[in-house]
Amino acid sequence: MLAVEAVRVDGGLVAESDLALGQVVTVAGTRAEGEVRVHADTVVATTNVQGPVNALDIAAGTLVVLGQPITATATTVYVLGTSSPSLASLRVGDVVRVSGFVAAAGAVLATRIERRPVRIEGAVMPVE
Repeated sequence: MLAVEAVRVDGGLVAESDLALGQVVTVAGTRAEGEVRVHADTVVATTNVQGPVNALDIAAGTLVVLGQPITATATTVYVLGTSSPSLASLRVGDVVRVSGFVAAAGAVLATRIERRPVRIEGAVMPVE
């Protein structure tokens, strides 16, 4: 268990138990003089990109989400509901949330890919 003051995922305050395998986190903390243990003041996980899959190349291990190129590897964690945890289970149009590291060329090296439910938001307008 972490000794932490605040855990945030995409800006929202969450419980420590809401952190998940494959999320990339930034930890800020302090260590008292003479102590070995570090006290984490904040742990922040930020999604690199979330949206529909625009393109998918299973053989190359790549996908594109909202124009952002993403590379998956053998160590990428997949959370795809009841589907097999692999890139081959994704389809163009699926909504995903991707966590990972940004490579020098700008592509995201995915450490976690989650399928997300489709959510439509907007104003309700009267029918005339």
